[in-house]
Amino acid sequence: MKRMGLFSATAICLWALSLIPATHAQLATTPWPMFRCNLEHTGVSPYSGPSIPSLAWSYITGDDITSSPAISTDGKVYIGSYDNCFYNINSNASLAWSYITGNDISSSPAIGREGKVCIGSVDDSLYSINSNASLAWSYITGNDISSSPAIDSDGKTYVGSVDDSLYGINSNASLAWSYITGNDISSSPAISTDGKVYVGSADNSLYGINSNASLAWSYQTQKAVSSSPAIGADGKVYVGSYDNCFYGINSNASLEWSYRTVRWVSSSPAIGTEGNVYVGSFDKYVYSINSNASLEWSYQTASGVSSSPAIDSDGKVYVGSGDGGLYSIQQQPTSTPTSTPMNTSTPASTDTPPVPVTATPKPQLEIEPGPLMAGFSFWFDIRLNQSIAQPFDYYMIADTGFGSFTLYFNGTFKAGIQPLFRNVPRYGAPYQQRVVCNAKLPLTMRGEQVTLYTVAIDAGKIPPVRGLADLNLNSVYVIMMDKKRVTVAE
Repeated sequence: MKRMGLFSATAICLWALSLIPATHAQLATTPWPMFRCNLEHTGVSPYSGPSIPSLAWSYITGDDITSSPAISTDGKVYIGSYDNCFYNINSNASLAWSYITGNDISSSPAIGREGKVCIGSVDDSLYSINSNASLAWSYITGNDISSSPAIDSDGKTYVGSVDDSLYGINSNASLAWSYITGNDISSSPAISTDGKVYVGSADNSLYGINSNASLAWSYQTQKAVSSSPAIGADGKVYVGSYDNCFYGINSNASLEWSYRTVRWVSSSPAIGTEGNVYVGSFDKYVYSINSNASLEWSYQTASGVSSSPAIDSDGKVYVGSGDGGLYSIQQQPTSTPTSTPMNTSTPASTDTPPVPVTATPKPQLEIEPGPLMAGFSFWFDIRLNQSIAQPFDYYMIADTGFGSFTLYFNGTFKAGIQPLFRNVPRYGAPYQQRVVCNAKLPLTMRGEQVTLYTVAIDAGKIPPVRGLADLNLNSVYVIMMDKKRVTVAE
């Protein structure tokens, strides 16, 4: 994975369709053709999501999903994964086709009218892919692309890059213009009817940029903004931040309200016709927030949610999770009424209690990191939820673009991969331990991605290793494993 700058091993280890205007001729007229539904990236859907959620189906890819889905007219769902693949999934959850890029995909697709699908990759490239999964063209930027593209009426594509720039790319793959912010752009641009482009940056700010590439205004949050803004019908701009807050900002850059979640909000909102705002948080939940900032409901997944919801024509809400699953959340089916028995008293009327939501089962072995923020120490929890009843070797690993490192329970580290324990006879559950590293993360680590692993492998089956490829986490000898990918925030 490409990263800017160099760090010593010591420094690194311190962190051990009705709403789609007719003029947008380049977009397909589907229920959800691109990230945030339309060219403006408003996230405003003509469909209402479920008021009480239940799972319709899920599709498991080979790695984490932070990409957000696009939905075609025939019900196909397009989405990217950290397994480097871009997926075209049928409405019955079967695979239509996949396209392999050179690295992780956290960008989200845009479906063109001619069937071409545009998406970015961490291999620094923006791809335009034909409906038969062949490549139409690609454009290389100066660093990772996790921002999601928007295609305007003349075919110009707008996208952000980790090289700090917002790009306007012509339909022939040449550069029209670029705008440089103070830090990485993984946020995706929203375009208002007056031509302003709204985008967030890791310099903690939300930008309003005029169509001539000059700055209209900016709003500063407390931490990085990788969430992508949505523009409401009243002109309010909704966006999340790594400061654990979701914001409603007026068109004059003043704050209308904010909603605090347990962990950071890098997910981007979708707005239903009833005014509810749907957004995910790294606290594992998908939220439905009323227009007055009160909570209507939340749905728990098995890992952090940085994917952004999409609402289909039948009201289902689609969203990806860090557990590798694509979720389809629908209205809770109503039970068939039964006749009331005769000669029984009717209980006094009470408020209907909330319907409990059953979460995806926890991993047998789990690693759960706290927030990784530049300038601060960090911690993570290790949990064993099911006993290991056979001899095993145990690994705890941190992987970065600069190498892999073994983490120890006392908070120290060592370059390379080696087992913490060998030939452990068995271990009983439940078990939980918090690992604390008191060293502060260097400020230069801002925006870097860290993947933490906890792995139990059949004892003696894996020889000494030099890296993750040698460890072979897809091996049949892996008894239990969990991993979490986290971006170092400001």
